[in-house]
Amino acid sequence: MTGTQRAAGGIGVAAVLALAASTAAGCFLDLAGTPGGDASVPDGRDTGDIAPDADVLPDEGADDGAPDLAEGTCLTDRDCGDTTCADGSLWCNAGVCEAMPPMTCPEDGVRCTRNYCSVTSPTTSSCVRQAASSWCPAGWTCDQDAGCVRRDRTCTSTGECDDGVECTEDRCVPGLGVCGNDPIDADGDGVGDQGCAGTGRLGDCDDADPEVNPNHPEVCRNLKDDDCDGVTDYADEDCAGDLDNDLCENAVPLVLGVPTLVAVSGDLTGYGHESVSSCGGEGPDAFFRVTIDAERRLVLDTAHAGLDTVVSVLYDCDGDEVLCNDDRNDVPTAGSRVEHRRLPPGSYVIVVSGKTGTDAGPYALHYSVLDLPPAANCSDPIDATDGGTFVGWLTDTGIDAGSCALIRSGVGIQERFVAHVGAPADLWVSSAGTGFPTALYLRAGSCTSLDERECVTGDAWTGAVLHPADGWTGDAHITLDYLAPGLDADPGQPYRIEINP
Repeated sequence: MTGTQRAAGGIGVAAVLALAASTAAGCFLDLAGTPGGDASVPDGRDTGDIAPDADVLPDEGADDGAPDLAEGTCLTDRDCGDTTCADGSLWCNAGVCEAMPPMTCPEDGVRCTRNYCSVTSPTTSSCVRQAASSWCPAGWTCDQDAGCVRRDRTCTSTGECDDGVECTEDRCVPGLGVCGNDPIDADGDGVGDQGCAGTGRLGDCDDADPEVNPNHPEVCRNLKDDDCDGVTDYADEDCAGDLDNDLCENAVPLVLGVPTLVAVSGDLTGYGHESVSSCGGEGPDAFFRVTIDAERRLVLDTAHAGLDTVVSVLYDCDGDEVLCNDDRNDVPTAGSRVEHRRLPPGSYVIVVSGKTGTDAGPYALHYSVLDLPPAANCSDPIDATDGGTFVGWLTDTGIDAGSCALIRSGVGIQERFVAHVGAPADLWVSSAGTGFPTALYLRAGSCTSLDERECVTGDAWTGAVLHPADGWTGDAHITLDYLAPGLDADPGQPYRIEINP
């Protein structure tokens, strides 16, 4: 049978640190690309290199006082004179010293070994090689030389080792006399297919891309989970640090396909001010970009950052503003929040700004790109408890009217919201920025309740404002209604409403 189910996740940072801790500091590979002796792939039976001689390019022979190797040639990695990997090491490949990219270690051809760069101090790093049995099918163990093996299945020929799985390569391991069954490696990157290993197993999470596998370092701006640890780009701890996104041209792309809010952490300290928002924001700016190929629901917030922020969405670096928000509630440092209920396909710029020139420091941008939500109605209103600015199209076609606009609002369709307010709050709601006349109703109990606390109307763009004088506690049922000028019930354009509970 063929395994097609891809398991989620991978070896994360904690696991890597645990592996590094189990490997002696200063351990390095002697991989020369030629078989035999200590120049072959190291395993648990290898011994440490003997003391090098005094040659110009030291080899592993006796100290004969003469250079045994031509410049640039080698028998082992040590002959190349650079065993560090954090800044890019030299390794011995087929007798020639070659440069490796930073944080990258040579592949050993064994599909279940973890080859990674271990940084043991600011100036010391080395390549570590570790067996990873979790990359093998369940019941197999990883031998550092032989790959995925079943030590309980002895053999004398490959024909005895058929495991019945189409996507594994079966063999009888020479010298060991046990069966080996490696998951296929379709992209040739040295790591077997995670899907072939089986549900719940690890390994190569994209066996069609040789630049993606658990041995590959995370690349922070390519929208791929390069190291197969289940997180991508700046959501990965490997990418922690300065985002370098203080200019729109350097906007950090956000990864899609995430069903819940994901945080990308940054710091506005030292950034300049470039963007202008209708919600304010005179402080330093950080830029992100999201690209969608179909209508989606977009949710963004900087909640709990402890920084007074403004969040804006633009059509592009020099494009018009789509929506923005200053404060999601009556505590400025509680952050900003925006929600576009039906964002058209395209590429959008997201800006996180300090409210004033002195509002700089660490923040976290939470984001989620979701499928379109169902129509909101009285039994399933939009949850506005977290506050913020909402943009969308009216979806409730039921007949309703507030006391301040019984005739005109009874014709138009509306949108329903609810804010669950647990403590007395200075509730404030505005439809400013909506391109059609609106009415706002505030009711207690339910959106159809006769207990109407406030009803206000407003013209196109200037909007209406709800602001109960005595504050609010409990469920606030808010209706945004279209004041139809005639019998046309649908304004045919989006609304904008800010709810600040």
